[in-house]
Amino acid sequence: MNIDVDHLRGQFLGALIEDVQIARKRLGENNLQPDRRNLVRATSAAIEGMLWYLRLAAIDYSNEILPLIDIEVMALREMNYVVRNNGKVEEQIRFVPLLSMVRLLSNIYNKVLGVETIDFSSSEWSNFQQAAEIRNRITHPKSAQDIKIDPNDVEVSQRALFCFFAIAIEWMDKSNKALKSHSDDYRALLENMRAGDPDALNVYALALKMEG
Repeated sequence: MNIDVDHLRGQFLGALIEDVQIARKRLGENNLQPDRRNLVRATSAAIEGMLWYLRLAAIDYSNEILPLIDIEVMALREMNYVVRNNGKVEEQIRFVPLLSMVRLLSNIYNKVLGVETIDFSSSEWSNFQQAAEIRNRITHPKSAQDIKIDPNDVEVSQRALFCFFAIAIEWMDKSNKALKSHSDDYRALLENMRAGDPDALNVYALALKMEG
């Protein structure tokens, strides 16, 4: 998965957020059913885009701070491995539902960075679940009623967006601080090594053995 996480954060998420802003503006001008659906769809795409970024970032951060176990990385990538009859190993996509992926990320960011896990008994999580149901309803409609969006549906969708992005920003802020602390530790170790500190040299030698 050779993806530039910083590039993804800048252009990818920026475009998704812009879509939400444009959809909100159009809804304010017309407030028609197509406008409501477009806002809900744009909002859902922004949430899923942020979720994708957080997944890649978690893998990226863990390589620097606390490595994840293989099955956690596979789950974040939504991948599994199968052995074919010819003995070849192939990757296989394994879809993880949105709500399950949020729970997985909450656990992983808690493990790697020590952030508080999401309160899954809160009203905010209940609202997020409702937003996911609305998104699924208009994405896979089976009747005219399924694609009807009332003002409360719009409000639920927007609350979910703001709540999830607030959590994501907190996680990213914690990640940046952890990486800075991590780099500061290595910088101090390097300076001690340059000064000939035997303890620092021993730590470095041990790190090389662990990497090997």
